[in-house]
Amino acid sequence: MRLVELRKEFDYVLIDAPPLARYGDAIALGKLTDGFVLILEANSTRREVALTVSENLRAAGIKILGAVLNKRTFPIPERLYHLL
Repeated sequence: MRLVELRKEFDYVLIDAPPLARYGDAIALGKLTDGFVLILEANSTRREVALTVSENLRAAGIKILGAVLNKRTFPIPERLYHLL
């Protein structure tokens, strides 16, 4: 299997999987990995969906290594922006 070959060649192998809330393929793929890093989109991913996905991963015996919150913005107040 190609994944076994890649593990021998590299220290880390990252696999970009489809959204877990919509596709079950990632769960099957996850069983071949050391764990998942969840990518959560700010202001889009609902808390309930994230909790359901994490429960499904744990139920399948897949370790959650961490989570990343992306597309988060931190607006700079205008009075501070002019000082930059």
